[in-house]
Amino acid sequence: MRESLAEQLSHLTGKSLPEKKESKKKKKFPKVKEEHLVSGNVIFIPLSADEGLVVTGGYTERNKFMTIIGTTEDGFVIGSLLINTNPNDSTLELGACQFPLKVKDYPSILDYDSWLDCSQLFRVAKKKVLSRGEFCGSIIQSDWDLILPFLRETEAISNREKKEFGIIE
Repeated sequence: MRESLAEQLSHLTGKSLPEKKESKKKKKFPKVKEEHLVSGNVIFIPLSADEGLVVTGGYTERNKFMTIIGTTEDGFVIGSLLINTNPNDSTLELGACQFPLKVKDYPSILDYDSWLDCSQLFRVAKKKVLSRGEFCGSIIQSDWDLILPFLRETEAISNREKKEFGIIE
């Protein structure tokens, strides 16, 4: 049997191969309840273009972790920030809006270090969150104490949206 490229490089360099990670089972989270719909809580939910997510690869929706920021006065829509595996750093402005989330702080939610994208609020219908969302936990207070002031000051989110979702008065 032929050696893989990685095995050949290992022999040539004397470096050991990285250990293969065992595939992790999909985490199970409970259904979202009304009392979970508060700022700082993390929800796992399929999102689509209807919520403003750019969905590629022939899919109509993607499962995403989102952090609730606030609700509109009528309670119909939830403003949220997405948690991504990789930072959205296609521009300097977007890169400056990425907040690192460490798996050590969120072991029951994350499988690897991730990024909270604070550049855009997504609106998700409350009905959808309650029918299809799963409650994962909350952003830890030390992170929340850094995220909220950033959201108040960033120019990436309009003042109208900040007021609508209770980020500013």
